[in-house]
Amino acid sequence: ISWYEFLGALRKSYSAFNKGDFECVFAASNAFVFKRFDGSSEVLIAVNVGEKDICLSYVGTLTNLIDNTSYTDNFTLNKYSVAVLIKK
Repeated sequence: ISWYEFLGALRKSYSAFNKGDFECVFAASNAFVFKRFDGSSEVLIAVNVGEKDICLSYVGTLTNLIDNTSYTDNFTLNKYSVAVLIKK
């Protein structure tokens, strides 16, 4: 239940989830990243359903809202994992 409460809290905290646009950022056979964005917030969702970690590069700093870890210029998405990222 705490996972669903977490997702509900995200939806209330970031307007992009409610009224934002959708854009695919990265897609591979076992992983994808998309972003939801509007005028006041932008959230990246990264999903890896594959058996290998994937390294993603970008410019800037991202914070994973699931575990509050920050990443600068690259991010490793572990196998069988999901990340909810915001730019800092």
